[in-house]
Amino acid sequence: LTPTVTSVEKPKADVNQLEFGVNANTVKLFNTKSGSKVTVYTSAGQQCKSFSTTTDNASFDLNTGLYIINVEGKTAKVSI
Repeated sequence: LTPTVTSVEKPKADVNQLEFGVNANTVKLFNTKSGSKVTVYTSAGQQCKSFSTTTDNASFDLNTGLYIINVEGKTAKVSI
């Protein structure tokens, strides 16, 4: 067998990935546009928070727990 050389492509960033940071009980969303709809669900699937952002990098507080955050079709799991 003769090995075949192929090109290797650099992995591309997932454009559908939500960028966020957590500090204590505060979640900060990055690269979101003002007016984006944010919906937060508990690990049981119950909606616990819903709002529209008023800035490009919105932040909000959550109690300790596991959450699913959706912002305009981008979703992330967050542990507080």
